[in-house]
Amino acid sequence: MIHDDVNQIMIASFQSCDDYYHDRRETIASQLDRGVQVHKQFFMLHGGHLVAKADRIARRYGGRHVNTIDAGQARGWFEVPSTGGLIDNQRITIIRNEIERAGGVESLRRKRPLKAA
Repeated sequence: MIHDDVNQIMIASFQSCDDYYHDRRETIASQLDRGVQVHKQFFMLHGGHLVAKADRIARRYGGRHVNTIDAGQARGWFEVPSTGGLIDNQRITIIRNEIERAGGVESLRRKRPLKAA
């Protein structure tokens, strides 16, 4: 119950900050279009690959999930663009809460990792 109340406050806060950071997101998008590197915050690093639902959850809040193979090992993480503000931490918290609400990383793990491209 308390967890749900805190999550609702975080979501409301995220939405109220959304207008303030709108111009900043446009700046990040234009930098990406020009090939300028944008800093990212990585979190929830894990072994194995996750299903597409993990990425859909992250994208709902401006982040994304990455599956990769590093030194022959399946690995993954979540990331959000770093705008340099409080909203970054709020997005991370919301994404983390939503992943936990979906059953956590273990329940979203693919039975077989993706193959290297």
